Amino acid sequence: MRWSPAVGGLRQDCPVPQTWTGRPGWTLTLEAGRLTLRDGERVDTFAGTDTARLRVGWWWFRRCLVIDGPAHGARRRLPGLNRRDGEAIRTTLARIVARAKVRDALALAAAREPVFARLLETRVRTQRWIAYDDVSAVLAGLPRRDALLATLTIAERDALPATLSESEARALAFLGEDHRGHVAAANAEIARRELAAGKQFFATVEKSPLTKEQARAVVTLDNRVRVVAAAGSGKTSVMVARAAYAIRRGFVDPDRVLMLAFNADAAAELRERLEARLGALGLPHEGVEAATFHSFGLSVIGEAAGRKPRIAPFVEGGRDVDKVRELIARAGGAEIEGVARKELAPLVRSFMSHVKANGLTREEVARRASLTPGLDVARTRAFLDLYWQVHDLWQEDLRAARAVDFDDMLTMAAEHLERDPGLARWDLVMVDEFQDTSRARARLVRALLRPRGTYLLAVGDDWQAINRFAGADLSVMTDFDAVFGPALTRRLETTFRSPQEIADAAGRFVSRNHAQIAKTVRAARGASGTPVTVVRVPRKGDLTAAIAAHLAGLADDGDATVDVLGRYSFDEKLLPSRRPSGLTVNFRTVHRSKGLEADHVILPNVTTGRYGFPGSIQEDPLLALAMPGADPFEHAEERRLFYVALTRARRSVTVFTVAGRESPFVEELLEDPGVVVREVDPRAVAEVAGESPSIPTQSARSEAGTGTLRRG
Repeated sequence: MRWSPAVGGLRQDCPVPQTWTGRPGWTLTLEAGRLTLRDGERVDTFAGTDTARLRVGWWWFRRCLVIDGPAHGARRRLPGLNRRDGEAIRTTLARIVARAKVRDALALAAAREPVFARLLETRVRTQRWIAYDDVSAVLAGLPRRDALLATLTIAERDALPATLSESEARALAFLGEDHRGHVAAANAEIARRELAAGKQFFATVEKSPLTKEQARAVVTLDNRVRVVAAAGSGKTSVMVARAAYAIRRGFVDPDRVLMLAFNADAAAELRERLEARLGALGLPHEGVEAATFHSFGLSVIGEAAGRKPRIAPFVEGGRDVDKVRELIARAGGAEIEGVARKELAPLVRSFMSHVKANGLTREEVARRASLTPGLDVARTRAFLDLYWQVHDLWQEDLRAARAVDFDDMLTMAAEHLERDPGLARWDLVMVDEFQDTSRARARLVRALLRPRGTYLLAVGDDWQAINRFAGADLSVMTDFDAVFGPALTRRLETTFRSPQEIADAAGRFVSRNHAQIAKTVRAARGASGTPVTVVRVPRKGDLTAAIAAHLAGLADDGDATVDVLGRYSFDEKLLPSRRPSGLTVNFRTVHRSKGLEADHVILPNVTTGRYGFPGSIQEDPLLALAMPGADPFEHAEERRLFYVALTRARRSVTVFTVAGRESPFVEELLEDPGVVVREVDPRAVAEVAGESPSIPTQSARSEAGTGTLRRG
């Protein structure tokens, strides 16, 4: 008998069945892919993978046919096989079993191959991005070729090619292809065509033409896209342009676009930009929603429950800590070792915010305590006993007032969306400042994503993650795929704010933490010739006079804005009371400077100590039980905060420190070849009367005896 491939698989060239006979008279017959074994009056049939119960073996040094019983039943041995028949049966068995094992998978692959090819061809022709979920729907249930072949024995793999039809051989080859690679290549072609066809659109959708990296992020209309956006790289432009692009191309309707921001000012800016830019292009924008997480959550609850809940009056206007203080008294009060009485209520309130923001249960908090060295102690148990009493009383008062707090609002909105996916009517969802997302916000975003057909764009910068104290969990962004599913990453690495000198110095400083997402920031306007400068004064009392002198020098250059960024609000006391005319000088903390910019940035007190920069005020270890895991890199969040301060500047950054009290961050800057150090002459400081700016500026340093050197 000879085997050959044919449509339908295994077949015999001759219609006569093939029979093997052994002694004492048993027969094994192959007919139409089925084996029939006759032994006396007993007849057994074997087909498909059941054929694997048959094998050629040895018994008393002679070949025999071995039949394993079903489900580990009794084994039979039929003797009397010669070598030639034994080899023929062995080959036949391998071929039948091999084809049976792969038949269903190859049939499915043969059906899906043209669907996959048609998806790619159609999307390239119509210039519409091939989304991950669309591809997954086509490839669902298909094994990889290697995984399929791994189910076969070596003999079965060797026998397989002779059993396959041409269509099955093509299907097996299809299973071995790099499908995602084909999709990536097709999407690259789609992006190329879209960028070329939409050249005029991308040049006018914002006031300034989009860069190639911005436009590429806009047309990447995949189901989950993470945009890593450097400081000043135009992330808001990408969000506005993406909404305009999707509406213009007919991919989404305006009322199915949702933008989520972290505060009311950012949401208002998004709305204004959308109305202005889409209006200028003649595109419809009615129905596009730009909201804060909390206002959006409130609207979801209102739609699901029939009315919007009200915010409890005791959580607004800073009254929440007073409320906790009242609840501690109602719970009978407590003394917690190492916590002053006036500090207990703020600690409990902060702990509550983290518990709610991260969706923690009693059991999870207890588990964390048991696994954390040094926290499975009586102090922790006393605190948690008090905390959960306060927590329960807080929730009781919310229910009594028929109100919610801000953290519960997010959780309730997510629960409604999870129970009723019909509430998630948005096709295009965009989230700003994603590095500051809490687990509660992440849950809400995830609940907005339908199993197929929703497009999420998350924009943020892990280098600017500075709100862990407020519940932000950086891992939501850095482990984006684990939270939301397979995603594409696009990068915005061109800054339109800072010159290259600032971008380079800030980038070298923050990227010492290698656990962060690597990026190379390029300045759109190149170098300015003005390096980052460290000004070192002899005593802390000299800082105000030195800052006054520096402001006077900046005023010589004409009208400009200056942001003085303190690590703490009391750093404002270092500012001179008299400011030079021609300058707009503002003080704000670095945390409040996020998203803002100025021509010149001054860091007035970058020294070491409890209230230096980095600050050394230690949070109570108890908070670690409810907060996201801390970055193990030393001063990781303070380092990112310092990076935020450096990257607010359009023209110059000047860092003021005190000799002998230099911050560890200043010491790093002193090692940077791109940073200039100015030593202030003590005699010049001594000559300053009041706040008179007699200390030499950088431009006049040589005349007044101020030394300048580069540290490398």
